[in-house]
Amino acid sequence: MIMIEEKKTYTNIDNIVFILSKKNTIDKTNFPLEFEHAEEFIKGKEDFDYIKKGNQFSFFVKETDNYEKLRVVGHKVRSLTNLLMTSISIIGKKDLSLYVAEGLVLSNYQFIHYLKSAEEKKNKLASVYVIGKFEPLQIERLNNTLKAVFWARNMVNEPVSFLTATQLADEIKLLGDEAGFSVKTLEKSHIEALKMGGLLAVNKGSIDPPTFTIIEYKPKKAINKKPIVIHQDRYMDFLYMNDLLNVIEHFLTIPVTCYTDINMSYLKKYKLSDIANIINELSSYKVDINVENKISGPSYTGNGEKLNSLGLELKGLEFGIKECYERIKYNVLH
Repeated sequence: MIMIEEKKTYTNIDNIVFILSKKNTIDKTNFPLEFEHAEEFIKGKEDFDYIKKGNQFSFFVKETDNYEKLRVVGHKVRSLTNLLMTSISIIGKKDLSLYVAEGLVLSNYQFIHYLKSAEEKKNKLASVYVIGKFEPLQIERLNNTLKAVFWARNMVNEPVSFLTATQLADEIKLLGDEAGFSVKTLEKSHIEALKMGGLLAVNKGSIDPPTFTIIEYKPKKAINKKPIVIHQDRYMDFLYMNDLLNVIEHFLTIPVTCYTDINMSYLKKYKLSDIANIINELSSYKVDINVENKISGPSYTGNGEKLNSLGLELKGLEFGIKECYERIKYNVLH
């Protein structure tokens, strides 16, 4: 995959994405055509535009605090450029440049190595540059995130003839060696000894043996004061594991039930920011909670009336988060 790189300057022969505020900051001397186009673009209603000179592209984007919109801009840029473009530079406010770069790199993904014509169809884009001076590790973290997304996409796209359970475990081991987390793979005999019946039952539909992979990551400085970042603050349902077991036990022990299905949802609903605040209050390391997009969107919640009507003594999400937090804290400190 291509990597996002920091660059100090750009030239008038580069493919460029200009992220513009209400003030035209383009160098009029070296970029006269782009400057004039930007003047009209800033006054207009459109948020995205471009001009093309031969095989060279110049894109114009208006600043916005809607980061997802900037990622979509990156996708538009990749869609409009031809496969022969080898590099592109992005200039604007630092963080905004990174969101455009992220969308661009994600849109450059291909899974074509099984095609005979793979080399002909391969995108030639090799470098995405962001102009300016960035914080240490800021670009590296983004590149690591993109690399993880590409790995996951590759795993999903691999045919089952290649990606057996054993092969997936091997792929995770390779990733662990690179990223620095430990990997333990349980083979069929271990799975049977642990009486993991659900996994064994599913595996009966396969000629390949099952595996169960345990990943563990214990960094030296696990507790830090980095902000909690929420991309979209929506209501979402989560359930404390012990409450789930309580419900399962209830249905296994009673002979008759009036329900054929039930939502594993509490009556009380939480936004992601609510959950972040619960975690923040548990810790002596208070951190900022940054919500990128406060726009309203669909809620990922269910109706909790049926679950509540069972009359079970459920601990609730806040109790579950607290217990989980204490366990993680203990493991980190010991």
